[in-house]
Parts: sequence; C-alpha cells; structure tokens
Amino acid sequence: MSAARTHVRACLHLALCILNCVLLSACSGSMDFERMRQQQRGDPYGQSVLFSNGMVMRVPPEGTMPMDQPIAASRPVDLIARGEHQFQIFCAVCHGVDGSGNSVMTANMPGGPPLSLLIGPATEYSDSELFDLLSHGRNRMPAFDWAMPAADRQAVVAFVRMLRQKSGAVPQATAR
Repeated sequence: MSAARTHVRACLHLALCILNCVLLSACSGSMDFERMRQQQRGDPYGQSVLFSNGMVMRVPPEGTMPMDQPIAASRPVDLIARGEHQFQIFCAVCHGVDGSGNSVMTANMPGGPPLSLLIGPATEYSDSELFDLLSHGRNRMPAFDWAMPAADRQAVVAFVRMLRQKSGAVPQATAR
C-alpha cells in the first residue's frame, strides 16, 4: 500500500512539474507592447466596415456627460425639484439640508466634518467634476452611481449650483 502511494505521489509530482514547465514557457521575458502601440488605427471621423453605420466614431452611451460643458444652461424648476429630492435622500445626512456641512452626522464623523458645498474648495468644482464626484466618490464620500441614475445625479448638481447661487457662493466658472 505504501509503494502504491509513493508511486501516485511521484506521478502527481511529475505532472505538476510538467504543467509548471508548460505554463512558464508561455511567458516571455519581455512583453511585446510595441506591436500593440503600432497597430492600425482609424481616423475618428473616417469610415469603417466594422460598424453598421459605417463610421469609426461611436455614439456616446446614454447618460454620459461632456467633461467641458455645464450640465444645463437653464435650470428648470422640475430639474431643481428632482435634484433637491435626491439631495435630501443621499447628501443631506452628511452635507446638511442647506449644503453647509452642518448635519446630524457631522459630530459623529471621524476625521472632521464633510466639505461645505457653499464655501471653500468645493465651490471651485465644475459641473462635470461634481457629477464625477457624485458618480465615483472620493475619500470618505461614497460613489452613488449605483443608487442614482445619471439624470438624477445631474439634477443634484443643478440643485447644488442653485444652493450656491442663493448663498452668494457662485464659482468663477461652471465648466473647465
């Protein structure tokens, strides 16, 4: 019985050694990134046989936002109302109902209170930076892209802009 076990162990050890040799031979010492860098590219405004519309440039997915434009030139009342509703649900618990950073949670937060949305560095954020911050979070602020659709996040940004205008903290430029 012990000889059979030894034989099985030896076969298993040999199989593992062969498998390691095969796997290691697949890896080369130098990665070939140059080939990837030099691959053919299409002119963004050129034609392509790969896509049904014949164009190389793709239409951005629904809900994306240009990084260099404000969310909305005009702030319709319904957009502000929707933004206020979402702000009260997701943001007010930390940033306060008025965006000042004074809230019930402030005293219990480790590391100091959250940023005021009305004064300080937060007032320098463009609409697209605020949208990105709402979507992906930063530091202690969680991401909300899972909880709020893009249109609701855009509405929250519009509401924050309206709060800033009411408080007199209007940033120099709304787009960078």
